[in-house]
Amino acid sequence: MSDIVATLIDHKRIFNDILELDILDDKKCTITVCTASVKKTEAKPHFERLKIDQEMAKKFRATIKALQGCYLQEEWKKENLLFPEYARESDPAEYEIEHMNLSSYIVLMEQLAPLSSLLDIDIFSEKNKTSTDLRFYVITVQPEDVDPIYFFRKYTAKKELGRSRWLAWLKDGEYNCITEPLLLFDNEIDCMSRSGIMFIMNKRDFQHTFNFFETIKVAAQEALSTIREHIPIQNFEDFANDCERHPIKMRKLKNITTKSDFSKITMDHIKMVIEKQHLPLQIVEKNGKEVLIYDSKKPWIILNLLDDNYLWSLMTEQGYEVTGKRTL
Repeated sequence: MSDIVATLIDHKRIFNDILELDILDDKKCTITVCTASVKKTEAKPHFERLKIDQEMAKKFRATIKALQGCYLQEEWKKENLLFPEYARESDPAEYEIEHMNLSSYIVLMEQLAPLSSLLDIDIFSEKNKTSTDLRFYVITVQPEDVDPIYFFRKYTAKKELGRSRWLAWLKDGEYNCITEPLLLFDNEIDCMSRSGIMFIMNKRDFQHTFNFFETIKVAAQEALSTIREHIPIQNFEDFANDCERHPIKMRKLKNITTKSDFSKITMDHIKMVIEKQHLPLQIVEKNGKEVLIYDSKKPWIILNLLDDNYLWSLMTEQGYEVTGKRTL
């Protein structure tokens, strides 16, 4: 699909074009809704098209209209939106929408490839499917003669009724039990893409939707090997095990080792930061070599240290621990 092709189009213009689309006019654009399920033994999602009537299509159109309205409010015109590039460890401000060029993320391109031909996607079948299989759904909007727009939303087992729960509805003064499985949809959108650019509104759900956790786990193991080679840490196995059990720590590991200046870090640099910021981190000599001591009771200190999260302010002459930053 054209949305998966690498482009150099201005991402801000693409975003604004999405906001200006007349989504409520069914003569100007069509709506297709697909679910994406992923079994434990599979890496790529299996897409299925939902057969929906006009009333249901209006509900999905209204969801997108609400998203458009959110960013067309007067307050957003006063505070221009910024579009920084997606970064694993960043913490975007309310007026920032991270974007990514899909051509740089092969894993994502492979997952989204079936959407290039919606008519080839099978009709949704509840058969042989569990509530945990459903990962996300995508609303595809196809305007005339231009690239389609894809709106993604995470799906969880809590959105499905009929398996572990039951629901009653009132008809003619009497409550009846609904026994058929139901799918529940909300009015939220996690991310959207067009012309090869993905815009991320809900970062955590976006990462869940596209299974970034498994990708990050592999990257974290590689990062741990790199850290072990460059930074002497006593109790390294404990350090590694604690990191591999924590998704945020795994993302931080990859962020640490992909920095261009990571290989330049020396024990002298580390000791200067520890002394300047008064960090509760011990260094001992072992076999004639200085090593950091990992303390599982203070699991974040070494990670934050290596991620350069202990910064000194020239203005206030005060040390800070930061949770998100971008190079100026």
